Amino acid sequence: MGSLVRNLRTLWVILLPLVIILTSLLSEEPAFSQQFKYPKDDLIILVRAGGLLGLLDHLRGTRYEALYHNNGTLCATPHVTASLPAFSVPRHTRFDLRQGTTNTTISMATGVNLEAAHCFFKTIKVSAGCVTSDINLVGPVGQPIFFFTICYLNVDNWFFVEFPVPVTIPQLVSVPKDFSVKLPKTLTRGDLSIDISFGKYDGSKWVKLKPPYDKNKIWPVSGDLGFTNYVTSGNPASGIVDETRGSILVAKASATHPRFFNTTANPTEAYSKIRGLNSIFFDDPYAIAGIRIFETLIAPPSISSPSDPRYGLIGGLFPLIVDGKFKVPRGDTLTFNVVFGSFTFSIPGSPANPRAALSIESFSVEDSSGKPLAASWAGTPSASINLPRVTATGDVGVKLGGLTAALNVKLSDGSSVRISLGAALRSAINVALPKIANVAPSLTLGLPNCMEMGDDRFEALAPCAGGKTRGFVAKTGGPGPINLSVDFSKTSISMPTGEFRLDFEEKCVPSTNPRTEC
Repeated sequence: MGSLVRNLRTLWVILLPLVIILTSLLSEEPAFSQQFKYPKDDLIILVRAGGLLGLLDHLRGTRYEALYHNNGTLCATPHVTASLPAFSVPRHTRFDLRQGTTNTTISMATGVNLEAAHCFFKTIKVSAGCVTSDINLVGPVGQPIFFFTICYLNVDNWFFVEFPVPVTIPQLVSVPKDFSVKLPKTLTRGDLSIDISFGKYDGSKWVKLKPPYDKNKIWPVSGDLGFTNYVTSGNPASGIVDETRGSILVAKASATHPRFFNTTANPTEAYSKIRGLNSIFFDDPYAIAGIRIFETLIAPPSISSPSDPRYGLIGGLFPLIVDGKFKVPRGDTLTFNVVFGSFTFSIPGSPANPRAALSIESFSVEDSSGKPLAASWAGTPSASINLPRVTATGDVGVKLGGLTAALNVKLSDGSSVRISLGAALRSAINVALPKIANVAPSLTLGLPNCMEMGDDRFEALAPCAGGKTRGFVAKTGGPGPINLSVDFSKTSISMPTGEFRLDFEEKCVPSTNPRTEC
């Protein structure tokens, strides 16, 4: 019996740790649930990049010619003809859902067919394929993409040709590298003059910023670029999705505040959000580009305390401190001070119902002797935002539609006057607001008429820069420049929940070969 008890004790000692571990595992919640991230940007640009990059294909067949003063025995001065048979633009976008980032590289591949005629035995034909090194595309979208390819050709070991192929792809939609705002000097309208300054809350009171920051703000624009499609084969569950044949260029940008990121446990949701697409190219087969302006680019949706961050192209201007003077008809000159603490904006609801609000932190009025006067607001100060506007040159911007702010002041003699400063303040803000983006009315894509070879043994068959021929090859055949234009008359501006949406169509140009109609 004692032996049995000892054996049971030994078995219990062995099993006890296993029981504890098993119990712990069964009772524990999962230690880690993977989170995926995507940016919540202020501005998204969409361009049908497949059509834009596809224009390169129209340049195939371009031909350049020159004499090559080789001074050799078998091929002394060959007539060199180079033609470009094909172009392609390899591109690669990586969406990292673990970090919420997008990274894109792009390159250009082309080929050169070269003939060297007037040689002793025969016309020599050689070909070469060449590709540029990868270019990292960094947002926001702005500068044209410039490719410079050099194709190396060995002409039967008699001479070598380094043939350059420079191609510039312009940007259809561009965003400034920063948003710069400069408040005007003292603004005078009739009997009213106001001076506006940027301010801050120092913990106890509202104060003006020190010069030059009291009149100037510069907000860098940050973002990224990616190529994607509506339908992809990537697996977002892995946290990394690579796309290599994207036909839609998506540029995302944030400004006036650090970039915001959202998290989700759903990788499909993160992948959908990080690509930034809407239905523009499904809705309109003629659409060439779209702009999504989110409410956060205008202002925060709410402000609850003086220390809350103010951001947005309008909301980020606040607090504004207004010092003014008002000449009472046939009377005294009053001085006043108003602190506008914040501006908020949102586009809630379906259908969307935009809401804008101003907050007043303090105000005071004095007569010319410095005596405080009783004052009150004539109704609640209010503001509104107009729909975005596109100018004839393609500039896109947002302006205040209205701003109502008027003070009723009781004078020392018992009479009253009204100081209406809303219109002047609205005008000052609208003048200061920067453009958000530019949509190029038209683009031209083509190859140069002459290319400098960096070798005086080449002699172009037509005059080049400054009438020079030595050191150049000249274009002698092939397609001319390709043009793409935007039809601003067909621009669509709408207001889905949380954003302004602008859709742009390509201008249709009828042709006979192949036949197209508009």
